[in-house]
Amino acid sequence: MSSRLRWCIAALLLLSAHRFATAGEPDFLPSDLLAVTGAEEHLMWEAVGSTSYTRAPSGFVAMLDAAVPASMALHPVPASVVERVPELKGYKYAMIENELLIVNPIDMKIVDIITK
Repeated sequence: MSSRLRWCIAALLLLSAHRFATAGEPDFLPSDLLAVTGAEEHLMWEAVGSTSYTRAPSGFVAMLDAAVPASMALHPVPASVVERVPELKGYKYAMIENELLIVNPIDMKIVDIITK
């Protein structure tokens, strides 16, 4: 067997081993294309909707695809919610008045707005 073929086989085995080791853990990276159901939004609201909200920064209007200001306090989605809605893993949220903003922390854009 040539050394090139041996290296290719070794690389494939290493990649396969990593995949099997993480098979039970879905890889959800935050993106701007979050899709959650109304029931999942309700679960998120129930988990954090009673927390105190912050006043929106002057001139800021919350809308989908809008970037949140760097001064806005963001919090990780609670583990209890991520357990039931793994798609929310890695996202952040902010409570602004009566709106729960789900934010992609990579580009700081609002990907979902949940109201009661």
